[in-house]
Amino acid sequence: MNWVKEKQFALKISQQAGRKLLKFFSQTKKLTFNKKSKHEIVTPADIASNKIILSAIQKNFPSHGVLSEETGYYQRESDYLWTIDPLDGTTNFAMGSPLWGVCLSLFYRQELVLAVANLPYMRELYWAVKGQGSYLNFKKIRVAQTKKLSNAIITYCYGYSDKSIVQGHKMSLVLREKAIDARQLGSAAVETCWLARGRTQGFLVPKANLWDVAPGVLIIREAGGKATNFKGEDWNIKSKDLLASNGLIHHELLKVVDRAE
Repeated sequence: MNWVKEKQFALKISQQAGRKLLKFFSQTKKLTFNKKSKHEIVTPADIASNKIILSAIQKNFPSHGVLSEETGYYQRESDYLWTIDPLDGTTNFAMGSPLWGVCLSLFYRQELVLAVANLPYMRELYWAVKGQGSYLNFKKIRVAQTKKLSNAIITYCYGYSDKSIVQGHKMSLVLREKAIDARQLGSAAVETCWLARGRTQGFLVPKANLWDVAPGVLIIREAGGKATNFKGEDWNIKSKDLLASNGLIHHELLKVVDRAE
């Protein structure tokens, strides 16, 4: 399969949701939010974006399954599974930071085949189809060719559980010792896509939700990078953590993980 129909759909609907989010973003001072958990919030913008994407999938691909951050599973038994993060980087969005995006991916029989990450405020639209490369605004992208961690900039996320936050903090301390810098940007979409286009060289997250990282995994791989779990095994639909890199410093990042455990 070449996934042309699905790709065109995902690109179109991510841009439609992005335009809706930009309207909310222009009025963030009036934006309200509720806490989903100790470290997570949800806003009316999340809900509105999710409604646009979910209803479009159900209309255009009625037999496909969906896993959304906001509404959970729909038709879980299908061979096809869309993941939706209708607003990745909600906290950034709510505080007026432009580092947020709309994320979609498609799995077929548990294999990741399509990914789209739209960063509307920055006008950056990333996408990848398995075996066809990665693109930013329809221009092919590649990871940076940095060969040493000491010359790299790494991003990371703590995750949301208390245990993962502790592990993430330990990793950040080691990274600051070994790399040029280690930064937390607050959006997996931004962190993974910037790695794929060569702005950074690595990304680590101890406990990752599927909808947060799946799009970035394919975009990174198709840009020539590498994505594994913390044991160095290829990342897959069941992975709980993610270590992504340009591939050239991957072995050094695995050592960082070992030191932080």
